[in-house]
Amino acid sequence: MYDISHKKCLIFDLDGTLAATERANALAYIHAFSDMGVEITEEEYEQYFGLGTPELIKELAPDMTEQEALNLRKLKTEYYKKTFQSIKLNRPLIQLLKSAMHTHSIGLATMGSKKNAMSLLDHFGLTDYFDYIVTRDDVEKAKPDPECFLKVATHLGAMPEDCLVFEDSTFGIEAAVNADMDYIKIEM
Repeated sequence: MYDISHKKCLIFDLDGTLAATERANALAYIHAFSDMGVEITEEEYEQYFGLGTPELIKELAPDMTEQEALNLRKLKTEYYKKTFQSIKLNRPLIQLLKSAMHTHSIGLATMGSKKNAMSLLDHFGLTDYFDYIVTRDDVEKAKPDPECFLKVATHLGAMPEDCLVFEDSTFGIEAAVNADMDYIKIEM
């Protein structure tokens, strides 16, 4: 077990780390893309799990216009809310989060949209556990760029070496490494 006592700030990813949302996201994206005339499979989506919507669109529908991309995001948000029953929380990690909130600064860095992330956190009663939340809407560059983790650290007054990242995706782990932060790979 990793000793977190020497870290000032704990930064958690949401999708795939605190909550098993891959299937919920896949179903929401499959329906949204289909409504936009683009057929994708769950396997195709899984290759890019962890990317933000703009990056996902570049991979799966590179010819999509800005207006179509905006419509896709709205559709995905609506479908996503209908999939919450399929989401399972990572109970041991949430217990760690709850106990550490009294001794550490706690941040969230997700490549999900603010609307989707906040809906999910609110639905499961987790919003108040975080001192600062960064979503895809708050950064210029998506993971594997370290911007999201560095933004959380800066806001919480922590140096990268004082941070520990909890992350599941290859892109997220690469972002933690790029931020010079220690990380723990989470597998649900």
